[in-house]
Amino acid sequence: MAAAAYIDAVRQMIDRIERTQMDGILKGAQLVADSVQGGGVVFGFGTGHSHMIAEEMVGRAGGLVQVQGILETELMVHINETQATYLERLPGLAHVYLTNNPVEVGDVLVVISNSGRNAVPVEMAMEGSRLGLNVIAVTNVAHSQSTPSRHPSGKRLFEVADLVLDTCGVPGDALIAISGSTSKAGPGSTIAGALLVNSMMAEAIELLVARRALPGVLHSSNSNDRAGALENAEIASEFSRRLCGRIVRMQRRVREDLAD
Repeated sequence: MAAAAYIDAVRQMIDRIERTQMDGILKGAQLVADSVQGGGVVFGFGTGHSHMIAEEMVGRAGGLVQVQGILETELMVHINETQATYLERLPGLAHVYLTNNPVEVGDVLVVISNSGRNAVPVEMAMEGSRLGLNVIAVTNVAHSQSTPSRHPSGKRLFEVADLVLDTCGVPGDALIAISGSTSKAGPGSTIAGALLVNSMMAEAIELLVARRALPGVLHSSNSNDRAGALENAEIASEFSRRLCGRIVRMQRRVREDLAD
């Protein structure tokens, strides 16, 4: 039965992540906690289906308010899948996207790409490093190693990030064979990516609690918890005030960039 085979394959993938990626998860959590404690922000970016992992980090119950998504509509498959595929291979776009977001030195940038070979995520990681961000890659290392880069540098995402979290998937992403079909089924990257980023963020929250430096964890907006809703409003308002200052500095940076 394909459904049972897929669930078993996912379970094995999760076991591989737990065995091999815990050190990376803990290091990533340290980067996040240090950044947030120092007034930093965590940014998530992904193209195609990988944008779902970036979005998973934003505004989530049980997550930090200090997370922003770099969610570019033209790179998402729900608008125009073919166009998104072309654009994620186009050098130069990442500079535009990152320059127009309020990133600052010491922030964390999580770049998600299953293949890790396309120009935009590779360049996003490079641009992030150039701007002084701590770059964490979430990628399928086995797939990346089996394919050449599409970035002019010849580098793949796992080769340019400060820290790599491996989804422990397989080349091609699909996990199970289907009898009578030449194609495999059951992608693993979305489940693995969400597991990695949520594990990292949970660990970061624990670190911040231990340091008595937790700036606030979001409550579900769909519960009847009035106290939680008021706390959400308070921490979101404080973060918004700080973000406004960042946006002013970003706009100044953009004007300077365009004046060159």
